[in-house]
Amino acid sequence: MSRRGLSEEDKIFALAWLRTQSPKRAAVIAGRDEKNAAVWGNRRLKAKVVQDYIAKIKDKFGEACELDDIKSSELTKEIMSLEEALAILSRIARREEKESSVVTVKVCKSYYNDGHKVTETTEEPHIVEYKAKLSDVIKAIDLILKFHDNGENNSDESKSSCVVILPEVEIRGDTDVK
Repeated sequence: MSRRGLSEEDKIFALAWLRTQSPKRAAVIAGRDEKNAAVWGNRRLKAKVVQDYIAKIKDKFGEACELDDIKSSELTKEIMSLEEALAILSRIARREEKESSVVTVKVCKSYYNDGHKVTETTEEPHIVEYKAKLSDVIKAIDLILKFHDNGENNSDESKSSCVVILPEVEIRGDTDVK
């Protein structure tokens, strides 16, 4: 397969690879199916155009490739930062995130036609929103705690950062504690 140049998918893959150092995870971020992501990612990582693009980014931003410096780029909008991931996990742990499901409601209408009772049944889809399940809350808290345990390097700076999960209280006359 011959390519004329670097595609948007290749650019996203390269930036994701610089951040994750995992061809499979970078391929998934670039939009590939997880089933074939590892094979595709390893192939793209060997491609000359992708290697040239990675080298160009490293030359421009240094070997550390601080992608925070290029967050304004359209391509990096697809890549979730660590802060974003922790913020989402925190919202889930506080049960601020809502999930939605489509449920089918059966509607029965009965009427009489020429003295006979006729019943028509139809199904209508409805979207139902609900707070995160407790199992998801526990998983989110577990992931946040694992991150902080792995991130600690026994320095005073790392010990000072923590996540405090407080219950949300509705103040506007509603006495429910969420």
